[in-house]
Amino acid sequence: MHGGLFPYASSFYMDSKRRINTTMRSMILDSLEIELTTKCTLACPGCSRVNTKHLKEEWDKGHLPLDLVLDTIRNTNFKSYLLIGCYGDSIYYPHFWEVMKVLVEEGKDWMVHTNGSSRSRDWWLQSYDIKFKNHRSNKFYFAIDGLEDTNHNYRINSKWKTIETALDVMTNHPNRPKLYWRWLDFAYNRHQQDEARKFAESMDIEFEIYESFRIKDQYKHDNPEIFTA
Repeated sequence: MHGGLFPYASSFYMDSKRRINTTMRSMILDSLEIELTTKCTLACPGCSRVNTKHLKEEWDKGHLPLDLVLDTIRNTNFKSYLLIGCYGDSIYYPHFWEVMKVLVEEGKDWMVHTNGSSRSRDWWLQSYDIKFKNHRSNKFYFAIDGLEDTNHNYRINSKWKTIETALDVMTNHPNRPKLYWRWLDFAYNRHQQDEARKFAESMDIEFEIYESFRIKDQYKHDNPEIFTA
């Protein structure tokens, strides 16, 4: 099997005052998470692909067959379709925009979660053929945990200029989806939250602060400069 189809799992949400809501936020029990691919260019320390390198032959299975993905979308009626992934980033799926086009044509509610790194302007411009809805039923999340000088501290291997390109193209999309900036709270980026929020607001992107549920205590112990203000 390549990639995977999984039940929905949520992270903990942190509001602008940095209070943690310990309930699952927006838990949607009748949603389907589709892991289109196990491919990703990043090496985030809290990610399963990093923490289970010794099992790579078990999980690095490449891409889901396109016909399986489209058949699932067209012939099921989940409340929402979540392109997130435990090992891969959906934008590295070779047929990503085709999948998005079918989700929109079929009138499905969906959410994409990506760092937005390492794709070209021409690749992002392919989205202009799709008429998204600027509504919470069409949600596109960018997981960016810092600015140009800090994002790579956790999002290892990310390329800031390509993230800026993604934000620029999607912000100016003639039929843009609802855009979100999902920021993980770390000591190294806390001083930049206000600046990042203003940057997001200038592009009419909703800015949300979270605490990661993936970070293990051992990583925190080994990297105190990231977690200790």
